[in-house]
Amino acid sequence: MRKLLFFVGLIIVSCSSDDNSPSNADGELIRNNENLTGNWIIKGGTINGGEFQTYENDCATLEDYQQFLANGDLNFIGHDDSCEVAEFETSKWSISGNNLIIDNPAPINDYSYEIESLTSEKMILVMTNNSPEGVFTQKSHFERQ
Repeated sequence: MRKLLFFVGLIIVSCSSDDNSPSNADGELIRNNENLTGNWIIKGGTINGGEFQTYENDCATLEDYQQFLANGDLNFIGHDDSCEVAEFETSKWSISGNNLIIDNPAPINDYSYEIESLTSEKMILVMTNNSPEGVFTQKSHFERQ
């Protein structure tokens, strides 16, 4: 559950295919769920522009990943050190403008991520949080499985 909470919902969604579709930082249009559906391996990320922190998988041969389904379901699949599926969490995803919205079941909060970059092979999602300790900007990096 700790991995899911840290990288919860690091995913993306579908948009209409009209000419007003949002684009990501790479200038590619986010036109439909074909850009997002599939499995995305969690590679790691940064907080407030700091050093890149690699996501550590418990299994040496299988990587944890987010599974985006065309029907709007989002699954997190995490493996334990014996490479068995130890975590399987489900959510819903949608896109609003250039934001990925993750709708989690209670008691987990819902999240909104800015889609900074999305190509056929890589994705970067950004979340900014204001807290009593300050403002924290987390960039999460994914690669298509």
